[in-house]
Order: sequence, then C-alpha cells, then structure tokens
Amino acid sequence: MPRLVVVLPLDPLPLGAGWHLNDWPLHVTVAPTFVIDAELPTVVGAVEPVMRSVPAFTVTAGPDEGFGRSGAIPVSLLEPSPILAGLHRALLGAIIGIGGVFDDPEYTGNHYRPHITMTKAARVHPGDRLHLRQATLVDMEPVGAERLRHVVRSWTLV
Repeated sequence: MPRLVVVLPLDPLPLGAGWHLNDWPLHVTVAPTFVIDAELPTVVGAVEPVMRSVPAFTVTAGPDEGFGRSGAIPVSLLEPSPILAGLHRALLGAIIGIGGVFDDPEYTGNHYRPHITMTKAARVHPGDRLHLRQATLVDMEPVGAERLRHVVRSWTLV
C-alpha cells in the first residue's frame, strides 16, 4: 500500500530525487502523509486536476514555533494564504475521494497549520517571501540500502 505526501518544495526537485528522512529539502507540506489501497496512477489521476488549476504563488514566512508533543521540532509558520488553504482543501477532497487515509487527520482541514520545518542546514526567516512554483508527490516508503524517500511525480505551477 503506497505511503505518499504532497509537498511544495522551495526549490524545484527533479523526478526521482531522493533523500533521507532527516534530510528533507525545505518545503511546505500541502497534503500530509497518507496511505491508499490504490496504484500510483490512480493517485496521480486524482491529484493532477487539482494541480492544473493552481498558479505559482508567493507566501510569507511568519513566526517561528515548536511543533510536536514537546515543541522540539523547529518550524517557521506561514502567514495565511487563500491559495495555499484552497489547495490543501482540494487535495484533501481528491485524496479522500479515492480512499486515502491520512496518518494524522487531526492536522488537516481547519487544523492545518502551513509551515516549513527547519533543518540543520537551512531555514527561512520571518518576513521571507517564498515563491512556490512546483508541487511534488513523494513516496514515503524508504527505498534501497540508503532508505531514501523520492519524488514520483511533479507539477509545475504556472
């Protein structure tokens, strides 16, 4: 059963790009990790019409906060964005409509808090304007001896 996520990388990622779980490139998660009893073409078929309707857009980084039970995961929240909120809702509908089940549904819909998780090597700062121009579907199942997550589909937002 595929385990997937839809993200908006800050810098475009090529098809097949891979990384370790702890080395994600900076991104905005727009549809959190989900599992589905369907093949990848079914998921792409549901997500693609949503992606075709979304233009490239700009968001602004807001304040820093700590996520997770103990608040130990450093993130930069994003200022409210109608485009981002609408994309999130549309993807939820498309994914649930084909039987997708989110790992953490309590952080979706009205409880969705768009953010960018800081890494050891990179972060954004409050007030940064971030131009989002690509969406990617990422396979969360580790692959190979290196246990990489990888891009299985991408869309250019125009």
